[in-house]
Formats: sequence, C-alpha cells, structure tokens
Amino acid sequence: MSLNSPAPLSEPKQLASDEEYNSWLKSLGHVKYNDDWIPLPISSDQDARLRITALSLGSLDMEKHYIAYEEEPSHELLHLPDYGFIIEREVDGKVVNRVLFDLGLKQVDQPMKEAYKKSQEKFRAKTGKSAPELLQDELKLSLEQIDAVILSHTHFDHIGDLTQFPASVELVLGADSPSGQELAEQLDVPMSCLEARTVRILNREKDDWVKIGAGWSAVDYFGDNTMLLLHCPGHYKGHIAALVQHSPNNWLIFGGDCCHLHTQLKDVKIGVFPSFGNQKRFTTLDYDIEDAYISLSRLSRMEQEKNILVFIAHDELLHKHMNSQGQVTRLAGDEKEFNRLKASVS
Repeated sequence: MSLNSPAPLSEPKQLASDEEYNSWLKSLGHVKYNDDWIPLPISSDQDARLRITALSLGSLDMEKHYIAYEEEPSHELLHLPDYGFIIEREVDGKVVNRVLFDLGLKQVDQPMKEAYKKSQEKFRAKTGKSAPELLQDELKLSLEQIDAVILSHTHFDHIGDLTQFPASVELVLGADSPSGQELAEQLDVPMSCLEARTVRILNREKDDWVKIGAGWSAVDYFGDNTMLLLHCPGHYKGHIAALVQHSPNNWLIFGGDCCHLHTQLKDVKIGVFPSFGNQKRFTTLDYDIEDAYISLSRLSRMEQEKNILVFIAHDELLHKHMNSQGQVTRLAGDEKEFNRLKASVS
C-alpha cells in the first residue's frame, strides 16, 4: 500500500449505553480542514475534454430531521431531486469514452426487494424515465455505447437497474464496497448480472493512488487527469466522489451522498434521529458519522477554491439550473456557465 492509498475502513464507534451513544452522536459537528492544499493535476492530454450531461432520475420527499440536525423534529418535508451524470471524454472532437456516474432510483413500478420498496414508500419516491430510457430516447444513444457505470455507493436511490445494461458495460465501485453475493443483494440484481460483466472495485494495493486538493486519495480514471475518483468515506462503505474537468481551468465534484443539502458543506449539521429498529438509540443516514464529517470538511475546503464547484446527488442547487421541461440538461462546459453556477453558491 502506497502513502497515497486511502486509510483502511474504520468501524463505527460503539458505546455501551443508548444514552451515552446518543449524547456522543449529537455532540459531533463540522471540523475544519487544516492541512496543506495539494495542487490539482494538469491534464496530460491537451486535446481531451469532457462533455457532462445531468440526468434527473427521480426524487424523494424526506422529513428534514433525517438529513439536517434539529433539536426537536419539525417534520418539515424536503424535496430531494435524484441526479446521475453522463461523462463523455472527447479527443480531437470524437467521443472515445462514455460513462455514467450513479443511476438514481429504480422505477417505482418495477419489481424490487421488499426493503427497497419500503424505503421508496417511506420517502415518497417519484420517478420519470430511467437512465437507460433517457440515454436511448432523449440522447439517441444505444446502451452498448456506454463503457461503464460508476456508482458513488450502493444505496437504493443510486443503483437504478443494472440488469438493463448489456454485459459489455463495466461496473465500477469504490474501495471497501461489497462484492459477490452481498453486492448482488445490495444492487437488487441476480448474481448472473455481475458474473456476466467486469466488476471493478478500487483496490488500495493495485490501483495507482495520488493525493490531491484537500488531502483526497484519488484514482485517475481516464489516465489523463480529466476525471479522478475520490475516496470519500463516511456515508457508506465504498463511497466515492468524482472530480471532473468542466472547462479548461474549472472543475466539478459529483459528491454522491457526502451530504444531502448544499448548505451542509458550510454549517448545517448531519441529521440525528431515533433508529428505525430501536427508538431509544439514535442513528444517522451515515455508516460512520466521524468519517462523514471529515469528508465534508474536505469537500467544503475544495469549494472554497474559485475554480471548483460541488454537486451532490440530491442537490437543490443543481435543481435550479436543470431544464424545467425535461430530465436531461447538457452543461455547456465553458467559463461563462461555470462562473454563473459558482456565483449561485457564493
């Protein structure tokens, strides 16, 4: 393992009594990133550029206390859009790579495991066209033209339906992600769906990790520094984000579920609420809340840079800029657009 590889997965804190654990959980909050800034890499191929398309893949309505800390639950409903992204790498004007980052919700009328059905019902899931339908109907692409599906993590509102993609489409996941039958169960697909395709789980020893920005361990996905996958622990095992080049000197971060509201990058604490299985013991939507706050501190530091903007999977900021007439919005990929987007979070 190199010095740049991500740290091994830590086990979430365990405290004996519910009262002690609940007090500790509520005491946690934002931490400031104080380490040195590591310059972002320069693209090694000056003829390469990325085209980015945002896909609106459904929505959830969740009570605020699940997401943002409230001393007393207000039961205010927050509308959370659910986004995925198409990243197309062009060299000399020709698309040579095309990947999807997150697949959103499985269609509400599709068969699914009981736990996912209950989650969709609890959080009032709504869906329009799926990612495969948008690719084919709106963008006139065949699914065979997709090289890979990259998942930020394997929660129900990000996995879509992998069975709709041909076996030629690779599946890419972060370090510490589940594998084998456990992965099949979390993706709600038969094992044959995974056995038929290449499944790549980032590896601490075998992958070439670099340190960038606010101390992220990252893997250069295309090999030219136009897209880097960031090890982003906390929300769930294997959680990753993607740093993508929006325009020559500007970057977007697709942050997955590092947080659920853009305001949490600055000062809004993570939601704490009674566990669904044990009302006396509190919990969060995160696997490891301490790691989640560290990842938040790094994301917050990244967005302080004038040429970096964070989009999270349920981003109300991005929702304001999406095409109100449809589910597909192509980002222009120029300086003017980036400055407009960046100004909206200032």
